[in-house]
Amino acid sequence: MRISWSCSITSGIVSGAGWTAGPTGLASRNAGGAAASLAGVQAAFTWWRELVASLDDEALDTPLGEAAGYFAGATGRSFVLHIADELIHHTAEAALLRDLFAGASVRS
Repeated sequence: MRISWSCSITSGIVSGAGWTAGPTGLASRNAGGAAASLAGVQAAFTWWRELVASLDDEALDTPLGEAAGYFAGATGRSFVLHIADELIHHTAEAALLRDLFAGASVRS
């Protein structure tokens, strides 16, 4: 697994997470390597943060509905927490790979 792949997955999770109209073409998996993937993560996270900040309690407490597929019965609040969990998981993977690579480089 490459760091760019993990970053691309992260941006894909976030940019595809909007139960409202998400950004079209915001995430592009493995396009341009690590630097482009990191830029994708930053753009997707900015979009996600602005979306979540714009939601009021009523929107967060409302079930997502059919458009959310598997998460149709989930509330916006539980879905935001799910996405936060995914972000923690995938960014931790990228950080682990970064640190393992750095440690291997030092030993060589």
